[in-house]
Amino acid sequence: MYKCFSELNFFEGNFSGALDWDRQAMVVDPTYTTRDGLYGSHLYFAGEKDSAIMFLNRITANSPVCHYYLGAAYIFEGEYEKSIAEFKKTLVGFSPVLTTHLGISYSKSGALNETQRMLDTLETRAKSEFVPFSMRGALMAELSRQKEALKYLEKGYENREEFILLLMHIDTISYSNMRSDPRFINIMDKIKE
Repeated sequence: MYKCFSELNFFEGNFSGALDWDRQAMVVDPTYTTRDGLYGSHLYFAGEKDSAIMFLNRITANSPVCHYYLGAAYIFEGEYEKSIAEFKKTLVGFSPVLTTHLGISYSKSGALNETQRMLDTLETRAKSEFVPFSMRGALMAELSRQKEALKYLEKGYENREEFILLLMHIDTISYSNMRSDPRFINIMDKIKE
């Protein structure tokens, strides 16, 4: 129950509320925060960045998912080589989210060929399984393919993808340079309706 309410608050942009639910869960189950690193992500977006990174560094041995959250924090901190290293520690099977974030890290570190390779992986996998349009669009945006990125973002909206909700509250790195584009604004306005 706590995790459900925590995540609901997070996706609605109420990062402090997500932390409140996490902290209530810790009263009931002291191991709650060390299971999957989600608490570290909530700390980060609630503005407790240093605490989040320290926490995630401390618990990464518990789960590959913890490396993912640490890698995501490093993206927002501009430490792209560190984010790549953390994401590579989580590579177990295929994950659209991980592939997207790894592609973003490659792009920000200047390795655009690797970003293209991550996009190609997403596009190939999308032929046989669900891969969010918004995530493929994020890598297109990284590769300066804004028109295609917006088309995919629109499809993501039409499919009610979870990631789209975060765009309202977190200035995701890939789409940040598109926020003034009227087409992007139109998509965000539709989400708010």
